[in-house]
Amino acid sequence: MTCFAFQYLEELSRGYVNVASESALVSCLTSTEDRPSVEFTVFPNPAQEQINITTEDQDYYDVQVVNSRGLTVLELNKSLGLTTIDISGQETGFYMLILTTKNGRDIKKIIVR
Repeated sequence: MTCFAFQYLEELSRGYVNVASESALVSCLTSTEDRPSVEFTVFPNPAQEQINITTEDQDYYDVQVVNSRGLTVLELNKSLGLTTIDISGQETGFYMLILTTKNGRDIKKIIVR
């Protein structure tokens, strides 16, 4: 799948976003094509104060939270099991949570209220 990330970021830097470009970017980022599977769960979603992440991957993982403007607002290194992340300081809106391990990465959409 071809990503339209550069077009999206260019539009974003100019102060507008074409809805078709945004949809293509989200489809690209959430696609499982050509990407090893990393299983994880995020709850609650939507959330207000904190989110919990569970994974069965047997290694350390990186968590990145990206806002709707494409800016990374949180980056963490965590280990196996349940992880709780404080999101109380984040603005209301849509975010992408990216979890990366040595086996690959996966992206989930989250909503902060």
